[in-house]
Amino acid sequence: MNDKKISMEKNTVRTWSGHADPHEARQPGGLLIAALVACASERGETLCEMSAKVGVVYGYLSQLRKGLRRVDSISDDFAQNCAAYLGISRIEVLVMAGRVTPADFYASRDEFAQEVARAMTFICADPQWTSLMTPTLREADSASRFALVRLYETATGSVLLKGRLDQNSIFEKVSLRGSRATAEGVMGARRRRTSKVGAGNLRPQRASGA
Repeated sequence: MNDKKISMEKNTVRTWSGHADPHEARQPGGLLIAALVACASERGETLCEMSAKVGVVYGYLSQLRKGLRRVDSISDDFAQNCAAYLGISRIEVLVMAGRVTPADFYASRDEFAQEVARAMTFICADPQWTSLMTPTLREADSASRFALVRLYETATGSVLLKGRLDQNSIFEKVSLRGSRATAEGVMGARRRRTSKVGAGNLRPQRASGA
């Protein structure tokens, strides 16, 4: 009976709508804390109640919110709890926290900066978009300009950013390398066993009657 009640309560928990207060998102806590605050508000929960549900005390959350602790240094357990609370994937939490950035999907940060700069030049030359490109947007940080480029790609159906690794290709490469390392380990062990057996067969035989 109690198990059924708990299950029903879990099914009725409201997931985060995806909206966050822009002012809150500009605070040191960034988008992750803004998302947690918004989700708590949508559920009618206090920040203390929300803090308990993500496994921390309110004081810790307050420090993240004020910049006294770095959001990009949150623990894996806290990230997992935030993901469960918001109803999103853990990788999304890590991106919102700044532990994983768009630049991480490129071979180097220099390549990322070059690609974003090239895409921004293209957008600024687009007659339908150039009037929207204010000096603030043109001089924004790389992460903000990347978001703008992705917005442009989505709105126009074009692809401006080259060299970006997608999630599937990353996992495929890591899996392939892991399989290769395992296979090489097995082959190495077999070669060592074979060499030991061969060395044993080459031992000089004791002469009969000696």
